[in-house]
Amino acid sequence: GVPGGEGDLIEFSPSVAGRYKLSLTYGGEEVPGSPLVYTVQEDRTPTVFGKGLTLGQVRDVALFKIDGRGLEGEPRVEVQGRTRTVLQEDKEETGLYIVKYIPEEVGHTAIHVFWNNTEIPGSPFQARICDSTAVKPMGGWEGVLDLDTGRMEMTVGEERLIT
Repeated sequence: GVPGGEGDLIEFSPSVAGRYKLSLTYGGEEVPGSPLVYTVQEDRTPTVFGKGLTLGQVRDVALFKIDGRGLEGEPRVEVQGRTRTVLQEDKEETGLYIVKYIPEEVGHTAIHVFWNNTEIPGSPFQARICDSTAVKPMGGWEGVLDLDTGRMEMTVGEERLIT
């Protein structure tokens, strides 16, 4: 029976992922709300990957992808801090989502990724956001600077040894 003793408990444990329809009848009559349609999916979560999960540049687009191909449901993303965020499904690949965000401030940014309103394992991700325009060498750097521009070319996320 069910808790409270009213009715009978019927259990069904599907062994194969797929879409199921369960019709309920009582005394030969269909029960209101029947049939119940539900989807059983494999115990998988989408994969999330891309540089934008760990690094970003102020006022520049950071990007990562959510691969939910073959899974039922949809993603939701929350990027904390002052950012503009866009989530869109890839036009070429159903179930592959591209997330772009533009951070507005330096610091650590938490990126929460949800699938069917459940936060996925590994979330929140922590992205370091920097502003390379705020880095300026002061004196004694003439040997490493470009003679024409007076600047040193650097790339976010790449190590550069200065000797």
